[in-house]
Amino acid sequence: MWLSGSDNDFNGTFYWESTGHAFGPFSYWSTGQPDDGALVNKTSENCVILNHMDSYQWHDFGCSSKELRFICEKRGATK
Repeated sequence: MWLSGSDNDFNGTFYWESTGHAFGPFSYWSTGQPDDGALVNKTSENCVILNHMDSYQWHDFGCSSKELRFICEKRGATK
């Protein structure tokens, strides 16, 4: 699942597409991530996903992948 995170603007600087805010202070990267695809396919991996095969930790992944699903975000009611 794509989490709305990416580093499309500047490689290595991740932000939330939905708000434009930088990651932090919380992150849940898997060991060795983000790696920009350096070890596997040597392609740019700019989107942040939940990897179900790695305890749902974060991995960077290619944004143009047709395999990506996404999580919708809904604004809460205002009081």
